[in-house]
Amino acid sequence: YKGIKYEMAGVREFWAVSPKNRSVTVMNYEKNTITIYSFQSKIPVGIWEDCVLDFNDIWEDVSFLY
Repeated sequence: YKGIKYEMAGVREFWAVSPKNRSVTVMNYEKNTITIYSFQSKIPVGIWEDCVLDFNDIWEDVSFLY
């Protein structure tokens, strides 16, 4: 599983995006948390203070690829 390799390499946060399920799984290795968000959520970037991504907007721009 990629997430384990990334954690062992020192990655602080890993995002797995599933266009099929319209979800984003965020693994924050610093806080030892896993959170699943829908594309309708505004998702905080745990390693950058005050940074939030709106996947609904992103999906509107890339949905034609799926």
